[in-house]
Amino acid sequence: MAALGPAPESLASLARRLAATFAHQVNIVNPEIDLSQSYDQRRGQHNALVLLDQLTLMPTAPSVRRLGVIASDLFIPMLTHVFGLAQLGGLAAVVSTHRLSQTVSSNAPQRTQVEQRLAKEAIHELGHAFGLVHCADPACVMRSATDIAEVDLRPTSFCHSCHQALLTKTTV
Repeated sequence: MAALGPAPESLASLARRLAATFAHQVNIVNPEIDLSQSYDQRRGQHNALVLLDQLTLMPTAPSVRRLGVIASDLFIPMLTHVFGLAQLGGLAAVVSTHRLSQTVSSNAPQRTQVEQRLAKEAIHELGHAFGLVHCADPACVMRSATDIAEVDLRPTSFCHSCHQALLTKTTV
């Protein structure tokens, strides 16, 4: 897991959750990534596709998935923003805490709520990296979410079908 912004205690909590969810070891590293390459001055956001390319080029074992976690806002050219992005069946995924820290009501989200949202997005994007596609089951973390309210409704776990598919993709 590549740390590009959020607090170390939030990343440690996320690493533990990812290790339990995917039954794989998770390491936190501070990568040599040039964020200026992904920054679009006109939009005031980072291009998630450029960050994915940089994460893919990180020197690690060929089968190791890389998750970049950034505090800045992300976009892809065809959308105004994304919470995260992954290469389907690829090596890299990136998530942003920027919009996950947004309020839904008049109350600012608590740190635990932001950490919960981050976990949901990270699990979702890593699910894509392991080859899972969006799921129609509302009780699945692989359900698509286009706004923060939909992220909040999403669980942190996979439905039975996605869990079974994930087992076939992560078993060596």
